[in-house]
Amino acid sequence: SDDPPRLLQRSLLEYAAGDVRREWHLGAAVAASHVSFLWRKLSVNDTLLWAQQIGHLPSATSVFLERAGGALLDVQCMMESHGWPDTVSLDASRIKTLNWRSTTMPRKLLLEALANLISLDVQGRQPVHGGTLGFSDLLDAPRLCSVNLAQVIFVPYNAPLLTELSLSHVLIPLHQLMSVLQHAPLLTVLTLIECEWPTDADEDAVSQQTRFKQPIILRHLEDVFLDDMTVNRDVSKPYIVLLNKLEFSPKEF
Repeated sequence: SDDPPRLLQRSLLEYAAGDVRREWHLGAAVAASHVSFLWRKLSVNDTLLWAQQIGHLPSATSVFLERAGGALLDVQCMMESHGWPDTVSLDASRIKTLNWRSTTMPRKLLLEALANLISLDVQGRQPVHGGTLGFSDLLDAPRLCSVNLAQVIFVPYNAPLLTELSLSHVLIPLHQLMSVLQHAPLLTVLTLIECEWPTDADEDAVSQQTRFKQPIILRHLEDVFLDDMTVNRDVSKPYIVLLNKLEFSPKEF
């Protein structure tokens, strides 16, 4: 059986893993390190404990990264007023989860190699009405399983393990979305809420009918939610083209 220090260490890790809030705070790692000498010794030397809380205390991000050693990182940025320190750089290949709530989109991180990213959750603070990230190819994210984007520009990933894709008030080039779906055979949940399509939506929709000659087969897709309440044809037509190209049998639509 585990000795008391091991049990304490495991308890701290479990608490830290579920310690996700919508504003900055000390976090389990810092709190535990100030309880007693034993707790401090255990917490300071536990790389996973610090790796799970990168960004919880923005002013000490460099310290958290140092104590995380070479462990994969759970990164958070929860408030613009306490945003990501300009002096701190991250190795994107070490990021396991990215949870971002800010008016500033982490473009540099999102465009780098994300070899170990499993979950991406980026929530902007204001609507996006134009612009692109300046690329057309899919970005490789071989371990990515869940994507939740809101009020940001669409980031197209080649994510063969993707199971959940949720986009709300996101600027979406139709060809990029269809490419992502074509490379996500394990997708089970698809949500599109009040998304904005480029101004050339008609031309893009027609071109995709020619480009994607074969249906996009999503055998595991069960839950689909598409917000198509608008009467604006520029908005509704891409949904129609998309549905015409998808081959799936949803349990909930």
